[in-house]
Amino acid sequence: MSRPWFYRAAGFCLAAAAAAAALAQEPAERLYVLVSPLTTAGPSSVIAFDVGSDGALIQGGSFGVGGEGRGFYSRQPMSIDADGRFLFVANNISLDLSVLAIGSNGALTPVATSPVPLGSLAAAMATHPALPRLYVPLFFSRQLRVFGIDGTGGLDLLQTIDTGPEPRAVVVSPSGAFVYVIDGFSAEIRAYHVAADGTLLEMAGSPFPVADDRLWNLAISSDGRSLYAHDLDLGIFAFDIGSAGGLTPVAGSPFAAGSFTDTFALTPDGRFLYANAPFDQEISGFAVASDGGLAPAPGSPFGGDFVAATLLPSVASPRLYFVGRETARISTFGIDVEGRLSALGPPTDVVDGEGRSPASAIVLALGLHVSIDIKPGSVPNPINLRSAGVTPVAILGSSRLDVSTVVVASVRFGPSAAAPVQGSHIEDVDGDGDPDLVVHFRTDATGLTCGDTSAGLTGSTTDGRSFSSQDSIVTLGCGSRGFAFRAPMGRRVELRP
Repeated sequence: MSRPWFYRAAGFCLAAAAAAAALAQEPAERLYVLVSPLTTAGPSSVIAFDVGSDGALIQGGSFGVGGEGRGFYSRQPMSIDADGRFLFVANNISLDLSVLAIGSNGALTPVATSPVPLGSLAAAMATHPALPRLYVPLFFSRQLRVFGIDGTGGLDLLQTIDTGPEPRAVVVSPSGAFVYVIDGFSAEIRAYHVAADGTLLEMAGSPFPVADDRLWNLAISSDGRSLYAHDLDLGIFAFDIGSAGGLTPVAGSPFAAGSFTDTFALTPDGRFLYANAPFDQEISGFAVASDGGLAPAPGSPFGGDFVAATLLPSVASPRLYFVGRETARISTFGIDVEGRLSALGPPTDVVDGEGRSPASAIVLALGLHVSIDIKPGSVPNPINLRSAGVTPVAILGSSRLDVSTVVVASVRFGPSAAAPVQGSHIEDVDGDGDPDLVVHFRTDATGLTCGDTSAGLTGSTTDGRSFSSQDSIVTLGCGSRGFAFRAPMGRRVELRP
């Protein structure tokens, strides 16, 4: 017989006190864990955990989502918009979508229009990295729905697409140019171009066939060059993403990852991939090669109490979170330079007064979110590599970023880290009412080459925080070489201490 919840809560308080001592500074990131009844239908809630720089977890508030779920029924995905303002939760019993506003202290508040009826099971969700758009595949309705997100978190249905019988997963490329969806019944991956308004058009050559019909999840590398499809039986399929978004299988694919792998995760830097095999109670770790192929990390597979769970990489440091469903515990692992996993202290209990179990989880990076726009006003963003002139780049201001705090002399652009030239100024380039900082760089000093599809910018602020961001480009002046369309604005990044 299990102990009453108040005994477990008392033990949690002691553990939290110890963890609080380890959190000597502001949390580096926040972990949101969705809890639902495991075997019966009932109301779901999201529990917040602050994560310290050393990986220590402190449980915070619990927030009702206004929908119902059941842990053993199906996945209950979550997503966060590009600006870190709203948390989206799919409820697998009430068949609706909860939208929660994220407060500066991590508190969650349902928006006025939440929950939004879907009428079908949301198998996955993904947000656009620059545009206020949410992509939701509906498993039983064979649809992909595209929603616009307004400033209050309200959702406006913009487009409905027939995806085939069983859409199970969705990802958006880091540049925002492409969307990929698994059609599980047909063992295919459907690929779409993203228009300037965030709506979708299926690309030539889509759908792309895969060798098995047990595809379950998708992940995409941070540089947008590799797509990974997780199969329950065969392991990890790897694909090279061409300049126009097409998929080509990587040599050696699929890569074995244990029997019935139920979840996998790619680290934000794209160096390592981890897959959980609950029946083997193992996590397989892989180092990612330059061509996107996978090689077992030293010591892999890693054994432990690894039953059904959510795998989440940290966005702030080389760590991996294992959120156990039946165990109701979060295990935190450090990742060394070769991809080995090592436990960072004992697991942390997920304490819920109603005895619910973790159904899914998501990580939110704390700090300011910044976007850039290369050649403001142009769609797509063309750069003539034969030009002897300059390339303007706008650092977009927002309610979270005062661009007057950006140290212009610290800003660098392109592979060669070009320094700014004279002419930097502040203006509102995107018409949103927030001042933006426009910085100019000599085009021939950027190090960009024909065929590049994105370019990055780095810098720092007057209070010592560094930042980096990237935006899509098309290269001109390259003879007969073509170019690929990319979304008009940069992806979100975090300013960190």
